[in-house]
Amino acid sequence: MRKTRNQFHVKMRSREPSEPWLESNLFVTLPILKHHGIPPAPERQTTTTWQEFIHTHMDVLVATDFFTAEVWTLGGLVTYYVLFFIHLGSRKIHVAGVTPHPHEAWMVQVARNVTMEEWGFLSAGQYLIHDRDGKYCPAFQRIIEDAGIKRVPLPARSPNLNAYAERWVRSVKEECLSRLILFGEASLRHALTQYVAHFHHERNHQGKGNVLLFPTAAKTQSVKVRCSVANGLGSSSNTTHAKPHEFFDHTGSVGAPPRQELLTETTRHLLRGDRGPRHIA
Repeated sequence: MRKTRNQFHVKMRSREPSEPWLESNLFVTLPILKHHGIPPAPERQTTTTWQEFIHTHMDVLVATDFFTAEVWTLGGLVTYYVLFFIHLGSRKIHVAGVTPHPHEAWMVQVARNVTMEEWGFLSAGQYLIHDRDGKYCPAFQRIIEDAGIKRVPLPARSPNLNAYAERWVRSVKEECLSRLILFGEASLRHALTQYVAHFHHERNHQGKGNVLLFPTAAKTQSVKVRCSVANGLGSSSNTTHAKPHEFFDHTGSVGAPPRQELLTETTRHLLRGDRGPRHIA
């Protein structure tokens, strides 16, 4: 028994670091990491979640995915595949293409379009999140990597890891495509173009503080209101510089003109039940 213990102590001594400087560096670096709240490297790899990674690199992350739409054509009902990209930081959407046959040549052309130096949606230094769909062929992957974009392929059967792209698919289907009967590819393209414009400029987003993504400057227009009064009392007109949506908004929203200011003096008497302005003899 004593011999076994001696052999055990010999093995433990052989595992100790032979260089004294290595042990001293460990005692120096560990307190520094602990002071700044940074765990050691093995623990750091196990404690960093996918959600923390997404929020940390939001501005350089782009996700892509496919969804389908049923379109009536002369040959019957055809399933079209829509490929889109979404920038996670700004929620900007780019519909890269629409086709019933997403073969390799089509995917290669899409990759060339989105990696164009001047007007491409992707740029060097970004990360592209995509699933393991076979449509992302090796030629598509090679063009993306040659443009300086790092691919992040997701594990199989994990749509929750591409939640931003999946949420936009739900939005475009529930708010647009499921409410339409599409006849021909042109109608599908037109519907997608109009919805993307609405998504960018007119729809508020809860994840971005309930604000518009890319608001456009509203043009102030002059709305002319004409009140025609019956019973021979004549007519009058009034002009206001209210915006169209503010003129029809009678809920008391900020910026909307008061309703009574848009009414003429004669119309006020009619609302009170009088037949006209009272004249004192």
